[in-house]
Amino acid sequence: MADELGKLLADATQEVGEQYIHLEIAEGDPVYRERVYCYELYHQMRLKWTLPFVLSGEVDKKGHPIISGLNMGLPIPDFLVHQPGDMAGNHAVIEVKSQSGVKGGAQKDFATLSNFRSKANYDRAIFLVYGMDVSNDIIEAVTSQGMELAKGTGIEFWVHAGPKLPAKLIKIFN
Repeated sequence: MADELGKLLADATQEVGEQYIHLEIAEGDPVYRERVYCYELYHQMRLKWTLPFVLSGEVDKKGHPIISGLNMGLPIPDFLVHQPGDMAGNHAVIEVKSQSGVKGGAQKDFATLSNFRSKANYDRAIFLVYGMDVSNDIIEAVTSQGMELAKGTGIEFWVHAGPKLPAKLIKIFN
């Protein structure tokens, strides 16, 4: 199952066009907008979906009878791959950040992913960074943050460098 989600993620990211990665704006330079990217990624994933789970976007867990009691704050992950209504059917939680969003730090995302893995019994946690200029410096910064914040969590660090390129698994924080 893990390989199936990874292949689907790689195939879907390869279909996300430049206009969804680096949004043109009137009278200004293109910008990264995480919501625009996530909505297109969701669309591309749904077109290819064959997994025996439901793909949900931005599920607000506020007031959830189990999660609210787990001291996780108010998590709203970008994507859940799960069986709604069944805590035993939690397959994956995915957080997405643009290359510019990562520069401000990934602590909140790593905490969310770690909590979903350890407290809400998700099998997988994926941190996906996208952008046209994902440099080795950005990869090193995320890796070093992850080594401090995500060691032993099994969080997967993926990079989607641009249109027509599949996302790639960079590291698993074991």
